[in-house]
Amino acid sequence: MFLLSDMAKEKILVTKVEPTVADLFIENCKSEGKTVNKKLGELIEKENSKAEKTFLAGKNKIIYQNTLNSFKWYAELDNGEKIELLNNLSSDFLENLKLQIEKAQRDRNDWLSLKEKGSVEIPNFKGDKNE
Repeated sequence: MFLLSDMAKEKILVTKVEPTVADLFIENCKSEGKTVNKKLGELIEKENSKAEKTFLAGKNKIIYQNTLNSFKWYAELDNGEKIELLNNLSSDFLENLKLQIEKAQRDRNDWLSLKEKGSVEIPNFKGDKNE
């Protein structure tokens, strides 16, 4: 449980923990020469700094490298950055990949019961099973 309170430039977080957990944390703070508030603030900052974007926006690009008779697969991000995914891909590899993608899409469409061309998945807000 936590309580969030707005202050001028700071927010106050309050939480409940078992007494033994609180005692251990307080002792740890003392041994580090820090107040409980200081240590909690550091832990929150550290946790927040771990947050990274899970997804980036961009497009897949595959180009043929005629001097190598192979293909290069990269992502071109919306910010202009290019990230190489795989290089020196054979035509056979791409053909197999295409077949696997098509199969996975068919499996997904079967799972979602997409039967009509142009249909899209719609969240089932009621949790009902229609089939």
